[in-house]
Amino acid sequence: MKKLALLIAVVLALLASGYWLSSTILERDAIPTPGSFEATVAASPTPAESGATVESGAIPPPGSFEATATASPTPTESGAMARATRPADRPEETPSPAPAESGAMEGVVRFSRFEFYGDDQQGAWGTVWHVNGDGKAVLRFAEDFHAVNGSALEVILIESAEPARQEIAEGYKLADLKALEGTQEYQIPSDIELDSYRTVAIYGRDLDAVWATAELPEIFPEPAPTPMYTKEELIHMDPAEVGETGLPITPVEKINRTGQPREINIEKYRLVVDGAVENPLSLSYEDILAYPEKTDVVLLICPGFFVDNAQWSGVPVSLILEEAKPKPGAEEVRFHAGGYRSVLTLEEAQRQGTYLAHHVNGQVLPAEHGFPLRLVAEGVYGSRWVKWLDRIEVLE
Repeated sequence: MKKLALLIAVVLALLASGYWLSSTILERDAIPTPGSFEATVAASPTPAESGATVESGAIPPPGSFEATATASPTPTESGAMARATRPADRPEETPSPAPAESGAMEGVVRFSRFEFYGDDQQGAWGTVWHVNGDGKAVLRFAEDFHAVNGSALEVILIESAEPARQEIAEGYKLADLKALEGTQEYQIPSDIELDSYRTVAIYGRDLDAVWATAELPEIFPEPAPTPMYTKEELIHMDPAEVGETGLPITPVEKINRTGQPREINIEKYRLVVDGAVENPLSLSYEDILAYPEKTDVVLLICPGFFVDNAQWSGVPVSLILEEAKPKPGAEEVRFHAGGYRSVLTLEEAQRQGTYLAHHVNGQVLPAEHGFPLRLVAEGVYGSRWVKWLDRIEVLE
């Protein structure tokens, strides 16, 4: 009898220890039932489905990251609208790709850059080209194109150069914007004369807000058939005596380089305008970009060495001088870059073809070609086109 009782006690002890062990393993490993994880992920509502607003940078609760990362819609899908503060939220401008670098040089008849419109807080920026070829016309946005997140954005064509908001809203809708950034192309219908349009706009119809506009310059004129010169002939000619040349546009990467590029801290950069003026100026790079812009193809001749024919964009020197107000006895203008300087007569400096270039061929002026500013003076030898310009001095 005692042996039977002992045997029963041993069996009960073994059963109890086995139950404890299995319970411990299950609690430690916490193995979910089949399908429970998938059900949890599928059931978790996205911000758009639940109506919740997810603030930028908010940290999701533990365990929700995987589901949220998979299911959260993009701003465009959810209708969310991000707003940019001008110009602090705008990323540092990177050089726009030259048409030759992106394959857009052939057939390009004009190009421009998107800029913020008025006081609107939305924005878009980058380069846009008008390209003719293969019997069709297209608008091509360059790789540097970027728009602040938005929904239902449209590409609008307007005939006037400085359209009012109502003109943009009533302009010709070319297409819905394909993507918020990067290269994209829009074919122009055959019944539309793109040459007659002067402005491209990115417009949000739902908000009646203009993201950006790009003013297209006049169509590049066809080069005159005569006179035609070779570069070998031009390097021995006076630029003031050269008319139409028939030369193609020199790609940025093939423009000749002279001098050692200077290190410029653009945040601290100032263009000083002083000397015989009534209103001395100290202009930041952003101040310069805010002036009305001139774009033209100007021939650069380095006598005896090389010729470049590029499209330069910048601020007419006449506008700077008009604001600085030269004194009655002023006769010359000296342009400085560190220890280098060049002098033009006041009359030469105020000509329509003399300006401070900050872009070349639609691209931000590269450092080797004078960033942030280079003097461009039509009819003047290239040796006087001061690069890395930091001072304009008016002389009596």
